[in-house]
Amino acid sequence: MQLRKKGVPLEQRKDPAISRPIAHYLFPKKAYLRLPGDAALKHGDQVQIDEPVFTVKNQAVFSPIDAMVEEILRPSFDPDHTYAALRNTVTPTQRQVIQINDPETVEADRILGFAKKCSVLDAMDGEFLYQKLERLQDKRKLVIVGDAIDDEPMVSSRVGPLLKLTAEAAGGLRLVQRALDATEGCFAVFGDSGDAVRFPKTLSGIPVVKLRGHYPARLRLKNEIKKRYPGRQSVIISVPALIHLYRAVVYEKPQSSTFVTVAGDAVANPANVEVALGTPVGEVLRFAGLAKEPKRLIAGGTMAGYRITDTETPVRYGLRCLIADTSDGRRTRYECIGCARCVKACPVGINPYLAYRYIDGKNRRYRWLELDKCIKCGLCSYICPSNIDVASYIQSVLD
Repeated sequence: MQLRKKGVPLEQRKDPAISRPIAHYLFPKKAYLRLPGDAALKHGDQVQIDEPVFTVKNQAVFSPIDAMVEEILRPSFDPDHTYAALRNTVTPTQRQVIQINDPETVEADRILGFAKKCSVLDAMDGEFLYQKLERLQDKRKLVIVGDAIDDEPMVSSRVGPLLKLTAEAAGGLRLVQRALDATEGCFAVFGDSGDAVRFPKTLSGIPVVKLRGHYPARLRLKNEIKKRYPGRQSVIISVPALIHLYRAVVYEKPQSSTFVTVAGDAVANPANVEVALGTPVGEVLRFAGLAKEPKRLIAGGTMAGYRITDTETPVRYGLRCLIADTSDGRRTRYECIGCARCVKACPVGINPYLAYRYIDGKNRRYRWLELDKCIKCGLCSYICPSNIDVASYIQSVLD
């Protein structure tokens, strides 16, 4: 395999999911809601879709469906926390959404107010959008970047919504521009997606910046923006967060869903799916259709994701993909041969070889290796010829 100083080239394999319309699974039979310690929900309580159920750190948490609380439990997928199991009480139907506000006339301070009221969260960094925007209100010479960079194989849960829900994404970006008094804005995409899509120069009049080359591409985004917009500070917001901001302002709709790529050789209809938060992944797979019985489920990303075995595991913020494969993916692990391929591949300059050696040997000298710089890209595990999951060792001392 060809190695490069900053990562490795990867085959993208995004079709057919990226070419298909966004599918919607917003009325699941069941959903899980993680409860804070002071939550007053109990068996038999009724909750309504998009209505606040409780607050966490002064931020409202909304019900994703009309439901009855079927059970309060500590589930096998997360025995350390308490959840409410919600059972859908209405016949699934497409909910009518009515425009309440004109996005062209909403004032800047009200944009932040809607983002807070509707709990719009940018899953890219796990921060509520209004908090991010509040910190930047006094800044000048900003360029707003809608992040649609999907550089992991098969994953297209950012760029798919950008291409299929362009008006909402562009509307959300323009709202952020108004909130921060920023004259410049663009969308950022990864341009090596094969023949599945050819990106135009603009989308809804907003320039498209294409990054190419090896994985991980996101590390090069800020430098690319500096070249295109010299003298300006970039504000990077994921495209799904922009879409949810647009809906919060125009429809006053809380964020109760997320976008997930459902793919893999066991999936009959690979697609990007808008899924209600809390939906069990098993329901999402049944919605997409299984052509074969999967032996392995990967959530979160094909490079930096994690294996799940419990199909009741709920969809959460940041779950970018769900991959169902017919092979179990297990490979024979061998002893580390000290080839240093992981060192050459690491895009942030960590020494994964030494980290693995120290952590495996219970030597605390790993603390000298600046492991907090790890971006969880998974390249060290991917590139290892001995099939050692080096990334999991590093994460074990960071989590």
